[in-house]
Amino acid sequence: MTEKVWQFFTVVPDFRSTGVRDGKRVFDWPVIIRAVNTVDAMSATVPEIDWAILKKITDRILSEVEGVCRVLYDLSPKAPATIEWE
Repeated sequence: MTEKVWQFFTVVPDFRSTGVRDGKRVFDWPVIIRAVNTVDAMSATVPEIDWAILKKITDRILSEVEGVCRVLYDLSPKAPATIEWE
């Protein structure tokens, strides 16, 4: 069972990544999934989201969002990372 998540969002960074679509090389955007749990926003842990849920999210992003070739899950806790992306 997946634990409750305090904050869940996606990030599209300002760089692109190489991928393959329809047998051709593409240079499209990665999407990063970020989920954290916290009680004070000064520290945060990363929840263990069920693989089936992550796979479903990935499949939907790749099939429904044009120009995306890669989906990643950010496992970095706070600290050393922050919750948000700049």
